[in-house]
Amino acid sequence: MSVITFAKEMKRFAVFYFLLILFNPFCCTNNKSNPEAASIHVDSKSHILLTENNSSSLAQDSSYTQGVTAVDLNGDYFPEIFATNSWTNDKNFFYLNDNGTFKKDARFSFVNDRLNANGACWGDFTRNGQLDLAVANVNNAPNQVFVALGDTFIKKDLPQNDAINNWTYGMTWVDATNSGFLDLYAVNYKNQPNVFYKNINGQLIESPNHVLSIGAHSSLNAVWSDLDNNGFLDVIISGENRNYIFKNLGGYKFEQLTDSPIVEAGTFSYGCSVGDYNNDGAMDLFFTNWDSPNHLYRNTGNWQFEKVTDAGLSDLPSKTEGSCWGDFDNDGWIDLAVSNDGANYLYRNFSGQYFELTPLSGFTDTSINSNALIFFDSNRSGFLDLYVANGGNQKNQFFNNGGNENNWVKVHLKGRKSNSSAIGSKVLVCTKSTKQTQEVSTQSGGGCGGQKPLTLHFGLGQSEKIDSIRIHWSSGKVQSMYNLHSKQLIEVLEID
Repeated sequence: MSVITFAKEMKRFAVFYFLLILFNPFCCTNNKSNPEAASIHVDSKSHILLTENNSSSLAQDSSYTQGVTAVDLNGDYFPEIFATNSWTNDKNFFYLNDNGTFKKDARFSFVNDRLNANGACWGDFTRNGQLDLAVANVNNAPNQVFVALGDTFIKKDLPQNDAINNWTYGMTWVDATNSGFLDLYAVNYKNQPNVFYKNINGQLIESPNHVLSIGAHSSLNAVWSDLDNNGFLDVIISGENRNYIFKNLGGYKFEQLTDSPIVEAGTFSYGCSVGDYNNDGAMDLFFTNWDSPNHLYRNTGNWQFEKVTDAGLSDLPSKTEGSCWGDFDNDGWIDLAVSNDGANYLYRNFSGQYFELTPLSGFTDTSINSNALIFFDSNRSGFLDLYVANGGNQKNQFFNNGGNENNWVKVHLKGRKSNSSAIGSKVLVCTKSTKQTQEVSTQSGGGCGGQKPLTLHFGLGQSEKIDSIRIHWSSGKVQSMYNLHSKQLIEVLEID
């Protein structure tokens, strides 16, 4: 069932087959930051966890790399890397992951195109159990979907109302109506309208008159997140002149919100990273801006967002493109990596109260033009590594994580009534020290596009036991499990 091999599919899910998992509406009801979090182990030398690995195949190639994805394609939970190249008519990069060792692979059609690609994302829009790839192209080239069929991909150009003018930066799969079928959203630059494709029984149908398609926005990226915890994914659009936010009302109906502080005009935003940095159960937003300060907005509920100015994040103008949340030290609080045209930033999160700029050789002391970047666990060590896409014919970079004493857990969801990729589903992990919330998403950061693994990673600090894990599927189902050990990968199949 996989592009590479899905023969192990049923065997894998038999290991953790949760058809008999209990429901409990009281699991994780109090999801506020816990004062006991101060007891989480803090490694005073956490900045040396990440070390640049120049010998990896991931660090041998250079072009003008824009977007990057880290998604497991063969069911072994060692994520493959796909990176797009733009402006130079170079081929894209694809690396197979063989138990933590990467091998460059040029077999597939999405590698051999030279269409100046930017954003990319994976999701099973055909519901055949295999991940399909959407790629955004500029220079008036058509956008493309590569449909997985057995051990190959079938390339299909996406129809667009204006077939002559096409300048797309970002692409996102999303189940906008919780139907179980993934829709697709393309955001266009050059003052062109964005394009929303509805998935009608496995067919992508352009909807030029949809509220998300009309109007010219000069957009660069879009990210979907359930910002009001009502079960529907809302959309945040980053652009050249201002940002936009649309509230999902269900049934393909959206309401544009114009009075939110995040839509302020005058900023050139490359993208937005979504994450619950203070563990209060609400998704917060970090915007990457070009030639102006980056902005962190705390979600205080009821569609209220408060700009955070005292958290230790730089308030100086930067030429910033990419960002990504990830708990690289596994202390239970997601950290933040930021890519710039110049020295990059690595911010360590202290209990959701403030961030500390952490030095990382080859990353925070560089003058390289960095674009998208992602946290991902390349070798299933339980610790997040870092991949950085660079432009200007500079080599891309890979940073290994040596780990510490902190614990972790990974949760991988497979939908049944929900879309099979579980995109839009939400997971709450509760220990005595923290209560963390994450969403399964196809866009993980600013810049022209990044996608972290669909398998969610949670740092647990010194907690060896997990009190509960609660899953809010995009279908509306809720599934819970209790008293689990740390340091394991838990596969969860949605119950009927």
